[in-house]
Amino acid sequence: MRRVDRVGPVLVALLGLALLVGGALGAAAGLGALGAGRADDPVLAPALRAWPQERGWAWWAVAGGCLAVALLALWWLLAQLRTDRVARLDLSDGGVDGALVLRSGALADAVEEEVGRMPGVVAAGARVHGRRGHRLAVVVDVDEHADVPALRERLVRETAEHARAATGDPGLPVEVLLRPAATGRRALA
Repeated sequence: MRRVDRVGPVLVALLGLALLVGGALGAAAGLGALGAGRADDPVLAPALRAWPQERGWAWWAVAGGCLAVALLALWWLLAQLRTDRVARLDLSDGGVDGALVLRSGALADAVEEEVGRMPGVVAAGARVHGRRGHRLAVVVDVDEHADVPALRERLVRETAEHARAATGDPGLPVEVLLRPAATGRRALA
């Protein structure tokens, strides 16, 4: 996992925890759990409340800051929803007689089925990715007794070539991740 992939969830968890603690403290103070006098006190001190009223631009600065935070939050949310998965591959040759489309899920299913029948394979998954150029990513869980060099050779020689033939793209990049399958004690941990 890349470092960036780990930092995002940690920052979101810390922000959520800070907001939760702040909200709990505010609720506790408002309900009188932190003392009866604090429940009736205003949140801001009188001098701090008077400061923006004396300066007309202060509220505009607060509004601008809130807008900037809202736009950054929207940008972050849209970035989380974006994916580089491809739903369909256009296999048309550019002619005007029609379109030939291959559903990427059908290609992935065919690759998974082919790889799943190979000896030593416990499970397989495949996805088509890429916005500019397509690539096929295959994840293969192998058992501990698998002949990994022979399996790798079959994946490169057979599966990758079948996928390239199906898409009509002899240069289709195929990424293969071979990983040990969780068995026995490791599966329980």
